[in-house]
Amino acid sequence: MIRTRLATALVAAALALIAVAVPAHATPAQGTVSFSGDPGDYITQGQSYSYTAPNDRIDLQGSASHVRVGIEGANGDWWTIELDAPDGEALLAGRTYSATRYPFNDVGAGLDLGGNGRGCNTLIGTFTIEELTLTADGLPSTVRATFEQHCDETTAAARGQIDVSLAPPAPPLQLAVVNTSADLDPYGGLVLRGTVTCSSDAMVYVTTVASQTIRKTTVEGSSGVYVDCWSGRSYSWDLPVYAGGLDVFRAGAVSVSTRATARDSWTQQDVTAVDADSFRLKRV
Repeated sequence: MIRTRLATALVAAALALIAVAVPAHATPAQGTVSFSGDPGDYITQGQSYSYTAPNDRIDLQGSASHVRVGIEGANGDWWTIELDAPDGEALLAGRTYSATRYPFNDVGAGLDLGGNGRGCNTLIGTFTIEELTLTADGLPSTVRATFEQHCDETTAAARGQIDVSLAPPAPPLQLAVVNTSADLDPYGGLVLRGTVTCSSDAMVYVTTVASQTIRKTTVEGSSGVYVDCWSGRSYSWDLPVYAGGLDVFRAGAVSVSTRATARDSWTQQDVTAVDADSFRLKRV
């Protein structure tokens, strides 16, 4: 089937609308999401996919009438699955729904599997809610469901299964930052290298200040970088640091102070780790 530029534009616009339409609150989940497609299915490209938290990141959000599952695979894949009840109804366990493409499903049920840069212009399909439980706040806490969708009036189908539940609250976020080396670059700056480790998923801001005193003259420079840190993993980072004005770093001792800061997603408190070291810079 020929896909025109207009069709591609419609998909992009629709994906943007979806991003606006869903609730903003997303909570980490545990469990597995898997799906596969027939040869000729545009979304899956006829391939099979499976994702399991915590190795892959799975988020769960929605309400009694709508479920959205977001997936960020450890391999770089990203997907969303939308299950939407008919207008004015709640999703019911044990019921199978005939659906068209969410969010253009009007008063009927809606369904959408898309990601990795691919989406349907239109679709028909079905989904079955096997289990759906809610938190006291009305958010999905357990979702077990199966689905089948046919993209753009094709006979080829994508079929999948969702079996996820909210992950238990994480322990308080712990950070560790370590300076590992510092080297001069050819332009009078230095490159500082190190690692950062986090006990739970967090966006970490690493900042460093380098200071060097030679012949009673002190030269300082600073730099920073964001690190998308996943639970239990150690990430290497390197920061170019330059002094202000015409000042340059030279061969000799340099003092380095590094700070890592992140917001704990459960407590909403900032957590900080620091490391201070001295390195000897060698001539380039």
